[in-house]
Amino acid sequence: LTKMYENEIAIRTCRTSFFNCLKNSAKQFYLKDKDGMFMLSGYPWGKIIARNTLMSLPGNTIAIDHKEDFEAIMATAAKALSTYMATGQIDKRIMQIDLPDIPLWCVWALQQYAKAYGAEECYNRYMPLIKEIMQYILGNNHPNLQVQADGMVRTAGTDSPVSWMNASLYGRPVVPRTGLLVEFNALWY
Repeated sequence: LTKMYENEIAIRTCRTSFFNCLKNSAKQFYLKDKDGMFMLSGYPWGKIIARNTLMSLPGNTIAIDHKEDFEAIMATAAKALSTYMATGQIDKRIMQIDLPDIPLWCVWALQQYAKAYGAEECYNRYMPLIKEIMQYILGNNHPNLQVQADGMVRTAGTDSPVSWMNASLYGRPVVPRTGLLVEFNALWY
């Protein structure tokens, strides 16, 4: 029992500073099981939502010196995204992986990884994924994200919500957002 107690204490972050409290708080959103490692959108009731995962991934991992957790969560998300891009099959666990800004958020998260750990390391680890995403987007293969002749990206959000403004009423978006959404194009450029 003493050995078990000491092992548990050794893997925990002591709450001796504000930064350590933030680390403990961030780690509460991690979910690891037989299917991979995920980021919950809320605790303890939150779901695993692709956009929330990719938006929060650098802050909940890199910012608290948890590079391995970033890599594990990204591996799980990348697998789901690659499957969707190749087959159109939506992941059972990661909700909304099919939304048009998900590939953009994935590249953004990888840019944060490159800033933290160097472009070469990011290139060596993630270039196949980045290349796959770029070919997918530039090939206009996403059913709801098209690159226009002027280089801007366009989406249609009249029938279902496609952006972070995703409130629905009777299955329809409360604020239908269609066209050249500023946040999509900011991520794209």
